[in-house]
Amino acid sequence: MTDWRMLKRRPLRGPLREEAGPPIKSYITPTGLQRLKDEHVFLLSRERPAVADVVAWAASNGDRGENADYR
Repeated sequence: MTDWRMLKRRPLRGPLREEAGPPIKSYITPTGLQRLKDEHVFLLSRERPAVADVVAWAASNGDRGENADYR
C-alpha cells in the first residue's frame, strides 16, 4: 500500500487558450428570428390542439392510425 505522504503532487494546469479565429457569424436576422418565434407560438397554441382533437376523436372511434379521416 502506498503511503499518501509519498505521492507527489502535480501542479494544476491552467485553462487552455484557443487561437483567435474568425468572428462568429450571425446566420439569422432579427426579422427571421421573430418569424420563427411567431410560428412556434402558433404551432403550440393553435395547430397542436387541433391535431390533438383529431387524434382524440380517432381514438374514440377505436382508430389511432394516421389515416383515420379517410375511412
